Amino acid sequence: MKSCPACALSYPDETTFCFLDGKTLSANEDPLVGTTVDGLVRLEARLANSGWSRSYHGRIRLVGQPCVVKLLTLPDGAEGTAEAAVMARRSSHHNVLPLFSVRVVGRTVVVVRPQVEAQPLALLLERARLDVSQAAGLTLQILAGLARLHDFGGVHGNLRPSNALYWSNGHLDLIDVALGRALVREPWEDQPESFAAQHYFAPELNNHHRTSVQADLFAAGIIAFELLTGSRPFGGDNVRVLRERLADESTDALYAALRHVPPPIVAWTLGMLARAPELRPESGQHALELLRAACTEAAIAPMLDPGRPEVPRAHELDRGLTRWERYRGIFATMLEVGFPGGPTEQARSGLSAIVERVDRLASLGKRASFELENHTSTTVRALSGRERLAAQISKATEGGEVIRKRIAAHKSEAFVCGERASEFKPRVLESHREVIQWEGRSGFTEPYQELATAYRNVADLITAWWEARQAQLEHNRGIEVEREKLRSIDGEVDEIRQSLRIHESNIGGELDAAEAALGALGNEADRIELELLDLASRFTAPLRSKPELGPQFSALTARE
Repeated sequence: MKSCPACALSYPDETTFCFLDGKTLSANEDPLVGTTVDGLVRLEARLANSGWSRSYHGRIRLVGQPCVVKLLTLPDGAEGTAEAAVMARRSSHHNVLPLFSVRVVGRTVVVVRPQVEAQPLALLLERARLDVSQAAGLTLQILAGLARLHDFGGVHGNLRPSNALYWSNGHLDLIDVALGRALVREPWEDQPESFAAQHYFAPELNNHHRTSVQADLFAAGIIAFELLTGSRPFGGDNVRVLRERLADESTDALYAALRHVPPPIVAWTLGMLARAPELRPESGQHALELLRAACTEAAIAPMLDPGRPEVPRAHELDRGLTRWERYRGIFATMLEVGFPGGPTEQARSGLSAIVERVDRLASLGKRASFELENHTSTTVRALSGRERLAAQISKATEGGEVIRKRIAAHKSEAFVCGERASEFKPRVLESHREVIQWEGRSGFTEPYQELATAYRNVADLITAWWEARQAQLEHNRGIEVEREKLRSIDGEVDEIRQSLRIHESNIGGELDAAEAALGALGNEADRIELELLDLASRFTAPLRSKPELGPQFSALTARE
């Protein structure tokens, strides 16, 4: 695309001059700026560019709603894209920024989210270290968002401070859920553009295992450490050094950095940073409950989540519609001023063609407003259904933490009993040697009191050994009973997740239909605007020689 250096109006590449001011057009630095993606959103300015994605300021086509658009380019052989897109759409929670749309267009995933007045958490971390109450409060918000994702059977996959938005009132939202670099890049590739993200990767990730619940929690632990200390727990100048430090299980440096933090919260943080994934909490909800318990033990009152500020929905006609309505009025005035005796047939027919297309654009705008309302009402129903199912999952799992505590208690007691039982064997063997000794001396020809004592000692030891072993086995059976309860809960949750998939399939079809309708209207509007650019250029070209039309040409270039 090209644009006018004076008025910034966008033109197709084959156009040379701007019809408004006659300026020579220049190619856009980013060829996508000024284009419409799948008819749905128009890209207005580039925000960021990484090795795997590009982000833009944009607007929903024809209705002017501001948004942020992320384009994720998929490599050949990328798998799981459709599932990730569905998970990204359905991951609704008050700590996850909602999406307007997630679409796969060819080999590009198009993610559209609202444009909000919030900044990346990374900027907050650059300014100062937070106190423990603030750090714990923000970490709880991160975990609340993760808990919903994990409850719904998904993962974030690219959690880091740049993928969390911090509002001025203290609320926090996760973004880029399920649609991170893990879809398109190897975890430990040695590329400069990947190094910032790799600081938040769990050590167990590899090319065949790019994301997991436990990897999300490791990333959350790193962010918590940053919030508490102002620095990352692991660093390095390159990916090789970073991986070496991740492999080093020494915690002395971590303890030193956390020396100002209450011990229960230190223990929680180090548990999140355990190198072995099985030593971390089981899920976002489990980590959330453990951090709340640690705050209670430490007598820390975490900063409360004030909630996402109410933001009035920006709903206005597309600038293109209002612009062409204004141009149409100016063009009509040009004919009146430039042709006092009446316009030529060519000028009259040119204006007529412009008017007809401007009217069609206005009609498309009204239809787009209707489709947007349809999309909005469908989204509200989708959110309501998700919250209902999320509540069912919460109810099903509310006893899970109690069960896990009972399992932990059984494991602890089983370990103690097992240690006790293991001490008896050498003692029994030693006592048995005394039995053999006295059996030999007596030859069973005379009754020896020492032999009876040796027998009693062995019997007492074996009885105590048996009791310790039975206690260990009883605790092991208790563990299995409690695990069966967890498996029952997991089965119930799986059934609810299946209901969620059915819900998303049904409601997703409605959202897809509304977005397809908006896209079709946007594509039609793009075609009409291209025709209008051509018609307007041909209409104004012969009129530039009329000096009396100077005020009208100035009006064309006036700021809207």
